[in-house]
Amino acid sequence: MNSKSLKKHVSYLYDEKGKLVCVQLNLRNKIIRNFYAQLMEDLEDTLDAMARDDEDTIPSEEVRASLIAKMS
Repeated sequence: MNSKSLKKHVSYLYDEKGKLVCVQLNLRNKIIRNFYAQLMEDLEDTLDAMARDDEDTIPSEEVRASLIAKMS
């Protein structure tokens, strides 16, 4: 399926000023459904990462040394 035929399954909604406010995806189409599922996964991962942005971090060398110590 090419991009032209996929565009049949996507609708754009605009407000009275012509500003894009919504995109509708026809989830009956398998390719669109799979794309949507991956997009939502990526969005959730991004939101999780953003929520943890203020958390303390551990240097990779420290993590590596800890893992090596546990394996020994």
